[in-house]
Amino acid sequence: FQGIQDGEVAATGTAVAPISDDEIDEIFQDVPKSEQELAAANKKIENAMFQLGRLYRTELSNIEKSIEMLEDLLKRYPRTEHALDAYYLLYVSYAAIPNAAKADIYAAKINEQFGESEYAKFINNPSYLANLKSEEEQIEEVYEKAYQMYNAGDYDGTFRYLRDAGEQFGTQHAMQSKFAFLSTMCVGQIKGREAYVNELKELIAKYPDTEESERAKEVIRLLGIRFTETSAGIEEINPDSYFEKGGDDNAHLILVTLKEKGADGKTLNEALVDISDFNKKYYRLDDIRIATMTLDDGNEEPTTMFVLRRFDNRTEAMAYYNGVQKNLDDFIPDPNTYEVFATTQRNYRNIIQLKSIDLYRTFFVQEYLSK
Repeated sequence: FQGIQDGEVAATGTAVAPISDDEIDEIFQDVPKSEQELAAANKKIENAMFQLGRLYRTELSNIEKSIEMLEDLLKRYPRTEHALDAYYLLYVSYAAIPNAAKADIYAAKINEQFGESEYAKFINNPSYLANLKSEEEQIEEVYEKAYQMYNAGDYDGTFRYLRDAGEQFGTQHAMQSKFAFLSTMCVGQIKGREAYVNELKELIAKYPDTEESERAKEVIRLLGIRFTETSAGIEEINPDSYFEKGGDDNAHLILVTLKEKGADGKTLNEALVDISDFNKKYYRLDDIRIATMTLDDGNEEPTTMFVLRRFDNRTEAMAYYNGVQKNLDDFIPDPNTYEVFATTQRNYRNIIQLKSIDLYRTFFVQEYLSK
């Protein structure tokens, strides 16, 4: 913040903490700690290696780098789900160099392991590509017609039409994720919220890293459902089970979140000074320290949160909370611009993991203000 440097005292009895255990926890929160987390991390690396190998070939025209990355992928992850696509990219890359012997190796792998694939059909019959393009055009026409039917409000008809198209064209064509998303939208209109959410979850798990997957996540957010992403798709978060109840005798923190998303430096500095002046007036001897944290879940502008520590237990934290409510004029001037919460260290870490205060708000009202 401008006007307050690291290590300087903001006001008597209040100092800006340089870094804390919780900030350190946040820095290392994504480091794998279990076999499941390690598997998820490896899956991300595997996907990234394939995408990079593909981009070297298709976007950057760097065949040598593409070959190096894809062969490294196959060596590191011999059972990768991207094997077929990697084999084909290596086949066409070696054919382009040209290196017929190497191209033949990957053509043989495709025929041996994926003999019924479109790639195998093209390798064995180059004229097959012309017919394939014709089929792709048919698929696009089917999708356009289905989309028009959906926009006209014929949800049942659209659903049946897409189902029949799946039987005709199979499930391996390039527009399958678009077909699936439109079909899911029909389910939402026909069968209601629960079936809709289940279909959205299934789409996300089945078609990761697609535009339709991201659209499905956005729809779920708009339905008011909070979730975390796992290697298997997404998992809904239940506040009642996500946050730990009790812990009244454990150390507590006070969180002050600004409602203005993406607040500028001046606004943040003014809020920090206001809080410091409040502590100087009412808690001069308590040595309350302040740190800042940014919550950014990627959906909108980030939220700034001031973390006040440390209170020995719930009673002390709520005494501070109630002190703010009784002396609003001495806290941040406009009470409509901020929210105040008390929380345990463990629940604070869960808030950081969620990157949002939204779920905790309900928990706080139920567990701290309604008892």
